[in-house]
Amino acid sequence: MKKLSFKVRNNTLYIKEYKHIKKTNIENTVSKTNIIDVDNMYFSSEYIIKNKKLMTNFMKDLIQNNNIDKIEVENMYFSKLILRLLPRTINLKEYIIDSEEELDFDNFYYLEKLNISEIYLYSLFDFMFEKLNAKNKKVITKEEILCLSKFREENAMTTYSNIVYSKDLVISYKLNKEELNELDSFFGVNLKLKNIHLAYYDDEILSKIFHVIKKYHKKDINIKIYYNSNESIVPFIDKLKEDNKEIIKKNKINIKVHYNKKYKKRYFVKQLNINIIKGALLFIIFTCSIILIHTHYKWTNSQKNAEDITKKINAKKESILGIVDYDKLANQEKDSTYIDNYFKKFNKVFSELKKINKDTVAWIKVNNTKIDYPVVQSSDNEYYLNRDFYKKSNVYGWVFMDFRNKTSILDQNTIIYGHQDRHGLMFTTLNEALKPSWYKNSDNQIIELNTPNKLYKFKIFSVYITDPVTDYLVTNFNDKDRYTNFLNNLVKKSIYNFGVNVDKDDKILTLSTCYDGPNKRVVVHAKLIN
Repeated sequence: MKKLSFKVRNNTLYIKEYKHIKKTNIENTVSKTNIIDVDNMYFSSEYIIKNKKLMTNFMKDLIQNNNIDKIEVENMYFSKLILRLLPRTINLKEYIIDSEEELDFDNFYYLEKLNISEIYLYSLFDFMFEKLNAKNKKVITKEEILCLSKFREENAMTTYSNIVYSKDLVISYKLNKEELNELDSFFGVNLKLKNIHLAYYDDEILSKIFHVIKKYHKKDINIKIYYNSNESIVPFIDKLKEDNKEIIKKNKINIKVHYNKKYKKRYFVKQLNINIIKGALLFIIFTCSIILIHTHYKWTNSQKNAEDITKKINAKKESILGIVDYDKLANQEKDSTYIDNYFKKFNKVFSELKKINKDTVAWIKVNNTKIDYPVVQSSDNEYYLNRDFYKKSNVYGWVFMDFRNKTSILDQNTIIYGHQDRHGLMFTTLNEALKPSWYKNSDNQIIELNTPNKLYKFKIFSVYITDPVTDYLVTNFNDKDRYTNFLNNLVKKSIYNFGVNVDKDDKILTLSTCYDGPNKRVVVHAKLIN
């Protein structure tokens, strides 16, 4: 007989096995019956099974009274006990089975019938995935696909759910026969594709793309061709559109060419005569003056707005948290009560922030910098580059998490971005990590990341300047040896030796910002320590 712990926090119900019973007078009571206190409820599996009707009413009241929209259970067995208690009238946004088990038929039976928007689990049969998806239930899996081809790796097709829900497809090299078959399979199961990015293309690839678009009845897709030659591509595009005009019209396919700078300059100048150029230059001078004035106003206004927003948000946070004792936060074992109270207060902070922006997913603080911001997350990495916390246009953007990451279950590499400017906003003061004086103070090397579910602490193990590459922006690895090599490479890049060991079982945090213009990046990596 197992005992189940029911705990409600921040509109989420956590159900885990209750193992740690203190040696007190309450022990005998727990072993024989059930306990309900302020923070936790405990029920035996035997009691739940024998009292289904009573427990069903209990679950209904618990969910409604606490506005619960998310349930997280420890394993498949507990999940089966709980799902059979949930009324079909209950609506849940998320249901998480936090174990590395394949979905069994009992759980599948209940999940198919209940009103749940998103289901997170390790793995399931393909037919289960298709049936749940057919009932508008989004299924997110954690089991990674082994033996990835270059094509799948380039498109982050590490899990079945990634393949089904991916909105973008990238092709940057000539696909072999096997990869062309994978392209066909991808179109066969994907449900959300919107953009095809072609950095490499030829007649075979384009023919294959239009074939699978027609075969699988895909609609409303943008095909973006990135053109790097100086020769005209117009005849090629005209022929492509002519050969596929029926599919393009019927399936609403949009083809757009992104030209390189040399091509644009060459053909722009070629079509102008000297007189037009002279007149254009005068117009350009006048226009540039207007643009400079407008740009100065825009940057100044954006700076003021960003500073005002930051002050308002921090004032709201401080009014809820009060004065924070960071020494007690650092000593988690001795000051667990203080930390619990701090976390409960921070949940109120998140509740207030989500009223302003529902995209709020975390709060990040880097010691001895000005980095103390709520973190947002969009469906792509473009949205918050030029929008503030209120989703209004702002050249400074906001601090945001990579769209591929999750906060409910941390990925191997959680990535957060922020702009840099001359006024110290967003991630500007991340440059402090490059200074020897900053590095020598061990207190500076701790990064705090609050989420609505947990308080995480990370310790910095690598700091460096790099070109604007993407090799450090991988969120998950299907092979632990590759992940180990990835971590070792990050340590080697560091300009300082932090003496922090990282291995394949660690999870890390990556902070990235510009450095001295758009052509360099300052990158900080930190290891999860609690």
